[in-house]
Amino acid sequence: MNEEENSSVSEPSLASGQTSPPRRPGLHRRFVPFRRGEIEQSIPARFESFAARHPGRVAIRTGEDQLSYADLNGRANCIAASILAQRGTASEPVTFLLPQGVLAIATILGILKAGKFYVPLDPTWTGSRIGELIRELQARLVLTDGEHWPSLAERAGSARVLDVSAIDSSAASHNPGLSIAPDDLAYVYYTSGTTGRPKGVMDSHRNVLHNVMRYTNALRITEDDRLSLLQSCGFSGAVSSVFVALLNGACSCPLDLRAVTPRELADWIDEQAVTIYHSVPAIFRSFLYGERRFPTVRVIRLEGDRASRADLELYKRHFGPGCVVAVGLGTTETGLVCQYFFDHTMAIPEGVVPIGWPVEDVAFLVKDGRGEDSGVGEAGEIVVRSAYLAPGYWNDPEATAGAFSPATSDSRERLYRTGDLGRLRPDGCLEYLGRIDARVKVRGQWVELADVEASLAGIRGVRECVVVACAEEDSDPHLVAYLVPAVQPGPTASELRRTLAETLPQHMIPRSFVTLEQMPLSPNGKVDRAALPPPGGERPRLATEWVPPRNLVQQKLTQLWEDLLTIRPVGIEDDFFELGGDSLLAAVMMGRVEELFHRRIPLSTLLKGATVEHLAFAIVQDATEPQPAVVSLRSGGSRTPFFFLHGDYLSGGFYCLELARRLDRDQPFFVLPPCGLDGQEIPRSYEAMAERHLGAIRSLLPRGPYLLGGLCNGGLVAYEMARRLEAEGESVSTLVLVGASAANVRYRRLRRRMRFLGELVQWHPQTETYVFRRVRDFFAHQEGMSPVKRFAHVLRKTRIATRELVRLASRLGGGATAEVEGGLDPGELSPRGYREGIWEIYQRLDREYVPQEYGGRVVVLWPEEDPTPASTVVDEWKRVAPGAQLRPIRGDHTTSLTRHVATLADTVSACLSEASEGKG
Repeated sequence: MNEEENSSVSEPSLASGQTSPPRRPGLHRRFVPFRRGEIEQSIPARFESFAARHPGRVAIRTGEDQLSYADLNGRANCIAASILAQRGTASEPVTFLLPQGVLAIATILGILKAGKFYVPLDPTWTGSRIGELIRELQARLVLTDGEHWPSLAERAGSARVLDVSAIDSSAASHNPGLSIAPDDLAYVYYTSGTTGRPKGVMDSHRNVLHNVMRYTNALRITEDDRLSLLQSCGFSGAVSSVFVALLNGACSCPLDLRAVTPRELADWIDEQAVTIYHSVPAIFRSFLYGERRFPTVRVIRLEGDRASRADLELYKRHFGPGCVVAVGLGTTETGLVCQYFFDHTMAIPEGVVPIGWPVEDVAFLVKDGRGEDSGVGEAGEIVVRSAYLAPGYWNDPEATAGAFSPATSDSRERLYRTGDLGRLRPDGCLEYLGRIDARVKVRGQWVELADVEASLAGIRGVRECVVVACAEEDSDPHLVAYLVPAVQPGPTASELRRTLAETLPQHMIPRSFVTLEQMPLSPNGKVDRAALPPPGGERPRLATEWVPPRNLVQQKLTQLWEDLLTIRPVGIEDDFFELGGDSLLAAVMMGRVEELFHRRIPLSTLLKGATVEHLAFAIVQDATEPQPAVVSLRSGGSRTPFFFLHGDYLSGGFYCLELARRLDRDQPFFVLPPCGLDGQEIPRSYEAMAERHLGAIRSLLPRGPYLLGGLCNGGLVAYEMARRLEAEGESVSTLVLVGASAANVRYRRLRRRMRFLGELVQWHPQTETYVFRRVRDFFAHQEGMSPVKRFAHVLRKTRIATRELVRLASRLGGGATAEVEGGLDPGELSPRGYREGIWEIYQRLDREYVPQEYGGRVVVLWPEEDPTPASTVVDEWKRVAPGAQLRPIRGDHTTSLTRHVATLADTVSACLSEASEGKG
């Protein structure tokens, strides 16, 4: 198709008063318009047409790996065949819980190919919420991988849990060929449900295809494009990124943002040659600093939150003239509503960055509180009009009727009230002003201000309080708390922040605290929020006194912190997080430190002290060295030192900062980072890790008694250290295990048999461990199966195992170590792939380690909201450690270290005190 034909694509309808159409990316010779008639089919039909025409074209790129359209279609067909074998062809919900990547995308396609509609579950949800959602949907099938299968089996009720990662990729290669109507449901996405009951937004194949059409024609998507997929498939924002790529023959590039730093994200964009970048503005601005440029990116999609003038300035600085920014508004209920395009030739708009004009077949209205049209420049609720709105909310007709209504009696079009606040410019362009109610978005997450106010009001010394969202022009929205103390001067900001952290997640803690003598009141006696004074940017009253910088490095750092935190003055002993910093700002700050001093400083440096003084010392002492084997968080004190294996091999163990602060001041506290963070080769077993860690702590404490503890995998290594110390006649007063499971203890007999067999046939230890793990996984997968299904499973796996043993035997000639695993040397991994690689290594070692007998005191701290019952966990530990005790802690595996870290610290303190007193 030539460019003249391409230019015939219809422009989006123009709002009343618009004088010029929105700017768009330039035409590409390979661009093929998405015609309106092509929405009258199913999603699988459109995808299968590209798989048939271009089977070898790359569909998904993850790191250095890639998957063709033919291979992705084959994987999806295998999953569809398994679903059909389980549930038949009737339309019904199928839920799934999977990490970011190929398997999640193939599973979505497989569910749709089977004539079902998918409902994603997010890994960050609590187990109770997942169980409630499965019950509400009356789902009969839940898809997951081997990692999440045990926890889901506990929550799924009568639903069948299927491990899609274990499906034989050769089980079926043909398309199911089901008749799927455009009006059939494609998915149900649940809202965040910060308060109240979450709502499940339903949508059809036709509407999804129409939304793909809007993006395709607006962004000129071609088969040559590579689209970033940074949002988890558990969030509705991923729908457009996945299907705009795969329903146009383009390539989807998924990345788990939780596993990379901002610098690694920037490297990844270059390595993958991403052409269409999509994220919320906060993520976009996090990796842009220095002189870094991105020549392959031609479109930047900024959605999900308000973009700022600073974002457009960053775009002009870091992206070339062939790239444009597309700022837009979309919701789960509507898909893409409007877009505003910005290029290098345009001046950055004053005030609020607009979100544009309506896209194809969509219109918007701005209504005031009486339901009348708001005038130009007047704020009101954004109402969307289209024939392609979501059908409504799952099993909630009342909420559907409240949000949706017919546009006219003789039209397919309907109206949707977004609950968003907007304002029209004279040219018909729309400005987005946030939510109408008290909900605000901070760091991409919804926050109810009433919840923050309630927590703040419960703090001793606070008489009155109000919390507002501050949206400064060149920074992310953040919370500001205004309070009237019961007695002047009232609590310090340090005290307020620490107390709030006991009940609130980090993004809900205000960045600034402003103390007033009294609240301004309106004539009717209510607090006049408009009359609250703006936060002045003065240094808050902290527990530490202000200390000025003493040298040039400290001076540069204090200036950097003052600019980043908008606080003056900053003292060299002030804590970054007590000044209002958070993990995202910390990552940005460390990136700018690297640019300023030309040295790569690991985030783990902040473990030892989040102050200018400490950071300046690390820079002077060349902080590019690998993380030390032992990090001292408190070396003074008369008690027995507590050595804690923090276990957080992906995020650096930042929770230990708060944990250390809350322990007794007389308690020495040393943190041992996981193996691999020190630049050395990662040992091939937890037993070998224990030997390395014992050498580190003996350099500080040659003889016992010892106090040991650990989180998750770190707890298992600490357990092995305690066993070895006991065998050597050393005393271990207490072993504290946080969230560490002994589930593998049931395979002790199997482990002994494998070792006997390995000695008999002279297997290399690596091969013996590999065989054990595969046999263990084989038995674990059978748990809960009926006898008939177990027999079929055994037959199928026997055939696979026979082929694999033949392959294995062919590689064992001459006593060689079969290449059954990738190398464990961090130096063999690229910087971008390091986090993913170390995660896989530790997951593998988790499955291999089987705890053995230990006679010392063990205290198991288990999160109350973990899917595995605490009684099961302690019973498993007692099989090898008869003296194991259970202490419940608040939260789940993640929130126990973040939202409830204060409770964790109190429980750990009690355990250590009992050890010092000889109890237990």
